Amino acid sequence: MKTQEPSASQPRLEKVGECLYRYSSNVAYYALVKIGGKQKKRSLETTDQKVAKRKLGGFKPELGSVDLSAGKVTIQELCDRYIATVQNQKRATVSRKKRIVKRLLADFPDGRNCQISKIRRSVMEA
Repeated sequence: MKTQEPSASQPRLEKVGECLYRYSSNVAYYALVKIGGKQKKRSLETTDQKVAKRKLGGFKPELGSVDLSAGKVTIQELCDRYIATVQNQKRATVSRKKRIVKRLLADFPDGRNCQISKIRRSVMEA
């Protein structure tokens, strides 16, 4: 199988430091960090290497604070959590919110056990 070499006109990422890359076409810097077995890429919105390194230092801890397992939560679990948070409201309000959740779960096309990470905007709009 023949691999195609990138031509000089095709933009590409060039490594300039640990987790720091520069895009050849616009000289913008990007952070490429691997966390939890997944690679995350984000523009650092700068063309200055010193500023990029400073922003990269803030990007890594931000990723560490994100709970990657939250995407595995099902819509049923999320609704249960929501209902638990409204229990201190008036009885009629709690009842109304429970009816809304029940209707949402009944009408949801992928069922109650669909993971939140798999839900797309088009499904919600439908």
